[in-house]
Order: sequence, then structure tokens, then C-alpha cells
Amino acid sequence: MNNKMQNRIIVSETFLPRNIITEWDVDIVNFDFLKESLTFSECDKLFKYFSKQIEKEAKKIQKSIRGRVEGVAMDVMYSHLDDADWYQAALIVEIFRDPDISKNAGNIDTRTLQKKIHYALKEETIEFLIGWGQAKRYCGGLKTEGYSADFSELYSILTLYIIIQSIHNITGKHTTLTILTGGTRFYSALFTGREKIKQYDRQRQAIADHFATEYTSINFIDYHSTDKNTDDKLNEFCEMIKKTEIDNTFQTVLMNVDWYSVLIKTENAPHGVKIPPIVVKYLKEGGDVDMLIRMGIVSILNRNTHTYWIEKIGNVELFDETVDFFYEVSRESTKKYLAIHLMDADIDETIQSKSHERAIRLTVHEKKDRKDIPAILTLGRRGGNKLSQHVCGFVSQDGVSFDAVFNISVKLKGSDKKIKRVMPPEEGIFNWLTGGEQPFFYSNTPKEKYLETLFKLKFIEE
Repeated sequence: MNNKMQNRIIVSETFLPRNIITEWDVDIVNFDFLKESLTFSECDKLFKYFSKQIEKEAKKIQKSIRGRVEGVAMDVMYSHLDDADWYQAALIVEIFRDPDISKNAGNIDTRTLQKKIHYALKEETIEFLIGWGQAKRYCGGLKTEGYSADFSELYSILTLYIIIQSIHNITGKHTTLTILTGGTRFYSALFTGREKIKQYDRQRQAIADHFATEYTSINFIDYHSTDKNTDDKLNEFCEMIKKTEIDNTFQTVLMNVDWYSVLIKTENAPHGVKIPPIVVKYLKEGGDVDMLIRMGIVSILNRNTHTYWIEKIGNVELFDETVDFFYEVSRESTKKYLAIHLMDADIDETIQSKSHERAIRLTVHEKKDRKDIPAILTLGRRGGNKLSQHVCGFVSQDGVSFDAVFNISVKLKGSDKKIKRVMPPEEGIFNWLTGGEQPFFYSNTPKEKYLETLFKLKFIEE
């Protein structure tokens, strides 16, 4: 494959395929969660605490990095530290050299990044640019229980605000972060419902707007528009993808296809693969779509579950046709997913980037061939290479963590503490969650305990 692609991490890691292979248990997928709700007052106080925490942590970062840069000898890592603008640029680079902020903190090309930031400081507004996020991943309830933005998106956005607030504190300039969203970009591989993509981005923008200030803001825009010539170009790049590369990414893409959107319209034929007639019949007769999705995914990953699923669905032909359909579509989706990444391997040539020529590039996945681009830990160091669209928040006595629903259930298998879906109030910025079963976050502790944890939450860990 292209040398650039060999140095790119292109998928978020949830360890969900591995856990389905090694930890499958019938009791785990028969979810039996309790449910409780936060009041408007509780949420209002919590969000006000988060706003103060943005300011507090940004000031702490600002103080910390000044000490680090002042301890660096001239020209060892930075240039022209005797010049005020160059010095400011070096301070900003030091933000991204914090291992609690960037995955590649120890490998950043400090001189190149300092030069780019120095150039950007000539503008009245400092703009950063990052590509981040499809709509929430679903998988019939294995990853999340819905498409909507929840606590994990809130956490990620607040982390990004702390970073840009600290940059504003250093420069005194208006600082913005433009987020290029990925739903349209990967549609031909993953088939995420168009309305779900728009809905997700509207929700994330609502969260960002709630925490914006006079001098800091985060704005979500679509990565790029679909071009009529894209199909021919995509097919050309598909020919470059090797079987071994498909094999290595297959399990992740199997869990990234929006199977609900694929199956809900029985006339769909993803990649020209028609939904089998027996599956269409099952769906038209009111069959359980989520169960079908779980069966297709789990059966491909774990052959030991086949007997269970055949007994559950009660039809061997339906089982076989469903699993074959999921497998065939996923193989082709994996090829196209990799091809899209290869098409856009030169990230400075993307359509949208030309509208943001002076923006400083950030990323959510490390690009080892581009050490001038910080790779942000949007879910903190403990979140590692996870992204919010693949996981949900879990608040326990050990603090806040992020994981797929199935993984949370695995961790608490055999525990006498029931998992609770914690819902937001009907009024407020997360009101889009109140009509369904997708919670704001999950917990296995009493309300007073998880609220105590949240009111002590630090986003950039000490």
C-alpha cells in the first residue's frame, strides 16, 4: 500500500471484536438495565462546573508550559525564543507535547509546528482544524444503544475547549477549532443514514455552542461534498487494496457499517449485494432488526455462537443467508473504507482544507509520517485510541471510563451491582436522548456517588 497509509492509524479501537470472540455469554447480550434520570437542576449545576473546569484546567496548562519552555536551551527544540511571537508559538507547541493531550506527544516535530503556528499568529483569529467523527456507532446495541451524541461527545468537546482556551490565554486572540465531520466522506463504505449524520452533527454543535465563549468556539462542518466522479476514482483506489489489508481491518469495519440503515430499507443493495429474499421476508413481517444485526456480527466473529443463534432465530436458512450477506458486504466495505483513506492520504489536499489555508492541523489518529500534526486524546489518556462515536460513558466508583455497551457488561459480569441507564432531563441540551433508550451515560453506583465523581472530574489528567 501507499507509504503514507502504512504510517497511519485509521480506526478507533474498542476491543469489542476481541471481547465477542473471548467473552461471549448469552446473559451478557440479554441486557437488563435499570433506569433513572437526572434533574434539570443537577445537569445545570454539572455543566456550570464543567465550564469553570475549562477555565481552571486551561490556566493550569498555561502555567505548566511556561516553566517547561523557559527551561529549554535556545535552539534545542525551538527557534527564536527571544522573539515574542516565536516564543508564543513555542508555548502552544508545548501544549501538544503533554502526554495527557496528544498521543504523539513525544514525537512532535517542534520546529515545524512552531513555524506553522508563528505563521498563523499573524491572523486576528487562530484557527485549528481536525477531522472527527461519523454518527454514533450502533451495532444493534453492542456498541451503543443509539445514534445520538451523549456524555462521551460532551467529554471530547470539553477536552478540545480546554486546549483552545489555553491557547487563547497565551495569545489573547480569538481561537477557533473547525471540525470536519466524516459521515459523507465514508458513506460509500459504511452507509450511515444521511439524516443520522446531520442529526449527530447538529447535536455536537449544540454542545459546542453551549460551552462557547466570546473568545473560543468550536464549529462542525461537513468534510466534503459528494462528487459525481468519485465512484470511478474510488474503484481505481480499491484495486490497490491487498487482501491482507482487508483481513487486518475487516473486524473493525464489520462493526462500523450502519447495518440498521442498510436493513431498514429492504430494497437496499449495498455494493450491489441484494438483501436475501428470506431476510427481506423476515424484516417485512416485523422481525427484530437489532437481534438480526447482533446475530450477523457475533456469528462472523465467534463460530461457537452459531448453535445459539440458530435456535434463537429458529430458521437455519435465515441464519445462513444473514451471515453470508453480512460477510460479503463487510469485505467490500472494508476495501472501500481503506480506499477512501488512501484517496485522501495527502490530508493537505482535501477539498475543505483549501478553505482553511491558515488553519493548524490536528488529528484524532496518529500520522507517523506527519510529526507536525498533534494527535489529540479526545477521551483522555485512559481513553487511548477510542473515539466517542464508538463508545459510551460509564461512571463507577473508580471514576469515568469509556467503552462499548457489551464491554461494560463483560466487566461487570457476576457483579451484584446492576447497571443503570442514566437519562438527562427532558429540557436541556441533551433532550434528544429522552425519547429513547440511549442514556446520557451508564453507572453502577447510587446517584449521589456518580454525581460526586462528576463534580470532581478532571479532563486533562494530572
